[in-house]
Amino acid sequence: MARRMRDDGAPKVGELAPNFKLKSLDGTSEVELASFRGRQPVVVFFGSYT
Repeated sequence: MARRMRDDGAPKVGELAPNFKLKSLDGTSEVELASFRGRQPVVVFFGSYT
């Protein structure tokens, strides 16, 4: 039986990531992904700081 993958709207390999904004760790500023387009690659790492 073939396994069906669900289409959750995530970008496909090779597509640009959708734009988003995140607050800095100290909460004093925001960073927008689009401000890095055309520059060096950006890696977003989600993890625990505990």
